Amino acid sequence: MNTRIGEYYYKSDNSNTVAGRDSIPPAVVAQIEAATRFNDGRRRLATLSPAVQSQLGLEPYQPGLTIHRFLVERSA
Repeated sequence: MNTRIGEYYYKSDNSNTVAGRDSIPPAVVAQIEAATRFNDGRRRLATLSPAVQSQLGLEPYQPGLTIHRFLVERSA
């Protein structure tokens, strides 16, 4: 298996559904941080398909539009 299908927003302020960072073993924290970096890199490389852009109301289609660029432009 070992396939990433999503991500979990790990918080360090004890407001999440898991124990705070201080109670999680350093190896697990390192894995969470590595997964976060992996997902951030994927957002910078993965492009939105014509179908997804259409569902988001983006017309005309923008070839090469990455998830990262879409999120940055949307939040501006």
